[in-house]
Amino acid sequence: MSDETTQPSVAPAETEVKESPQPTLDDVAKKYNVEEEAKNFQPQVQPTTPASATQPPRAIPDPISDPDGFNKYQTYQNTILEGTLREITNSVTEIKRQAEQDKLNTEVNKAVERVTEKLKIEPVYTEILLEKRYRDDKVFKRIWDNRKMNPKALEEALDVVASEASKVFQVRADPQLIENQRAAKVSQKAMSSSQPKSDTDAVMNMSDGEFDRWWAKNRR
Repeated sequence: MSDETTQPSVAPAETEVKESPQPTLDDVAKKYNVEEEAKNFQPQVQPTTPASATQPPRAIPDPISDPDGFNKYQTYQNTILEGTLREITNSVTEIKRQAEQDKLNTEVNKAVERVTEKLKIEPVYTEILLEKRYRDDKVFKRIWDNRKMNPKALEEALDVVASEASKVFQVRADPQLIENQRAAKVSQKAMSSSQPKSDTDAVMNMSDGEFDRWWAKNRR
């Protein structure tokens, strides 16, 4: 029976796995050349007047001696007038749209401020909360859409939303903070041992509420 030489197994060397950094929005924009595309983008400008419109004659044609020229002149003038009216209409529409948007933003900010004051959270989370509630809750949507007719209903509805959300956003006590407070109370009670023996026994047997009142009165 021949002796077999056992070669020790060599474990593969462990390689340190480094997590790749989380990409940012700037990284994404750089990757897809968003900035360059935005710089090179040339919006298409729609002509105000149709391409078929001809230049007006230097003088107004006589409708009797040159009816065709006069008709072309009128057609051109009507085209210019229609284009001007269209621009004015578009400008007025945009002004009204912007005014409505500004008013809506003001109302949203007031609602966010009211709920934020009760929840004590960042306003951005309040805005997300209200937007989701508007999408998912038909009753809240109806109250919000009818806010101009019944603003008091909206105020009470916002208070209800804040009250219900407080269960989600409530601050939970840090276990380490609780332990530190407990240790501090034990230390305070130990310091009270400088009092006479009878007083020390009484202090050590106090409840937390009784001891807090005693400590506030005698620590100075």
